[in-house]
Amino acid sequence: MNNFTFSTPRICDCGGDLSKQWYIYFRAKDESTGDTKQFRYKLGINRFKKKRERQEAAKAALVTVISMLEDEGWNPFEQKCENERRTLLVSLGDMLNIKSCSLRKRSVEIYSNALKFFGIWCKDMGYDTFEPSGFTKIHALEYVDYLKTKRNFSGKTCNNTVSYLKTLFFMLVEREQIATNPFCAVKKSKEEKGKNVAFTSREAEMAIAYMRDHDIRLYYATQFVRYAFIRRTELMYLKVGCVDLRNHTITIPSNVSKTGTQDSITIPRSLESIIMEMGLDKANPDFYIFGKDMETCAKRM
Repeated sequence: MNNFTFSTPRICDCGGDLSKQWYIYFRAKDESTGDTKQFRYKLGINRFKKKRERQEAAKAALVTVISMLEDEGWNPFEQKCENERRTLLVSLGDMLNIKSCSLRKRSVEIYSNALKFFGIWCKDMGYDTFEPSGFTKIHALEYVDYLKTKRNFSGKTCNNTVSYLKTLFFMLVEREQIATNPFCAVKKSKEEKGKNVAFTSREAEMAIAYMRDHDIRLYYATQFVRYAFIRRTELMYLKVGCVDLRNHTITIPSNVSKTGTQDSITIPRSLESIIMEMGLDKANPDFYIFGKDMETCAKRM
């Protein structure tokens, strides 16, 4: 149990003035001695020269301080704040927070997962205490070898994973926290080229008939792809309100579209009959067309 009490930690942003030093502060009282003191921690906040970036870094630092005080039993009277020395993983986490401001929700999840598994590997290898400059191209190559040999990643999956980490490391280079990007030394892995084999008309009819009998929701989903050329990932985020039967169009919002731009698709008659069969004309416009368990509902798949 902590033998001290503390006030709620806050951010001092000097009124948004980037020429001044921002910090996290709180007051604490040592109950055993009666001493009261204000503590201040910068936690690398001032390395960021753009206001939006420094604000995000400050928010992340605030969460760190609160977590240390409330969950980790850290006593500021007796222990230094180890996070004053920014480790590689903490710095990459800062970059992810900044990058997330310009990413769609799904992309944030992908970057977060890539960093999460990288962090687990670093801890297993004892690299989690490295400062950013301590992680070299040798370590980067070692991680890629691990993905291929231990995780059995395909060439494409390995390349994608490396690209997400490479982006975060480039952000560290831009902010002069490291001199070079260690993942630039990693050559792209060979990706197997698959072959698209089209169904014959007869095979297509059999597949459609089977889905109608055994999985009607999967059948409905494939018809949106078939007639409207909507990408699978876009379909997962599409809501009923995007379907305009009066104007015979489906709107793909910019936050759903893979290209990041809004698109409008004309509904062909074949798809319109399926939309009516699904009852989308009477469904809640805020529901996902294919939500949890492929049903039209409020919860996303």
